[in-house]
Order: sequence, then C-alpha cells, then structure tokens
Amino acid sequence: MQLTTLISNIKSNKSIALLALFFLVSLSATAQLEKDQNSKNPNGSTKWLSFVEAVQKLPDSPRPIMIDVYTDWCGWCKVMDKKTFSDPEVSNYLNANFHSVKFNAESRDTVFLGDKTFVYKPEYKSNELAISLLGGKMSYPSVVFLDSKLQMLTVVPGFIEAPQMMEILKYFGDGIYLRLKWDEYQQSIRK
Repeated sequence: MQLTTLISNIKSNKSIALLALFFLVSLSATAQLEKDQNSKNPNGSTKWLSFVEAVQKLPDSPRPIMIDVYTDWCGWCKVMDKKTFSDPEVSNYLNANFHSVKFNAESRDTVFLGDKTFVYKPEYKSNELAISLLGGKMSYPSVVFLDSKLQMLTVVPGFIEAPQMMEILKYFGDGIYLRLKWDEYQQSIRK
C-alpha cells in the first residue's frame, strides 16, 4: 500500500510540476506580448471605456467624449484600429484629453443612461444608441464627438488616417472649436 501511495504522489507531483511549467511559460509569453505591444506604442494604447463608464467619469473629469462606432464585420474599422488608434501620438492624445469609447453599433446589450434605455433594433440591425449617435446614417467606421455635457459636436464618417485624426482631436480636445470654425482652423494649421 505504501508503495502505491508513493507512486501516486510522484505522479501527482509530476502533474503539479507540469502545471507550474505551463503557468510560467504562459506568463513569459504574456510578458513578451506586452513588451512587443509597448515597443510599438511605448506610452501604451488607447484606454477604451464603455459609453456608460465615460459618462460616469464626466463629473470628476469633464472632457469631451470620442466614440468609435464600429461593427465586427467592418474591414475599415479594423484598419483604423490597427493604423490610427494604435498610433502612439493619437492614443496618447486621446488618453490625455478625451474619454474614449468603443461602441459596436450592432451590440445586443441594453445600454442604460440616466432615464434612457437603448436596445438592439433587429429591423435596423443596430443598437438604438448607435442609431441615435449617427443620426440614422449607419456608416462604419464613424467617429462621434460629444462635449463634456454630452452635446453633439460632430460625426466624422469613414476611415481616418492618424495625421488627420490628430487635427480633428486637437480641434475638439484643445477647445479650438469654441473660437474657430473648422475651415478657419484648417487654414490656420496649413500656414
């Protein structure tokens, strides 16, 4: 009996050793992945929030809200994630000056915001929040800008390269929109 118990303990310890080895390899791989991602964007990446989380942050941190409205099937949405929102200058500026929201227009989740409830509308294949934000013009990707009081500033439909995104972000993030029209701002930065 004692020999059987000893063999069983050895087998059990082997399993524990294999599990520990697997765990260490997993940790190492995760650390390497984070290192690789941080080397591409040394200051981190865009800190995405849900729409509700962004609204909840407004009393303590009044900033404009930038909402990336996307769908899972949208190819240009994926390109924008990879090229624009992962750009270090864009992500750093977003993190410092905006509450950034990523919202799947086809989300079936119910969104509760104050006394309003936004649900999935099968006839539109979209969530009511996306329909409302985009004014019914369902184009992806679309970037929506709201001020810190949740007032609509603008919707920018379509793919946006990082340099053009920076111009738009600075226009709203620096409050330039309060004193200059978009065309005037464009002229001032082109000089």
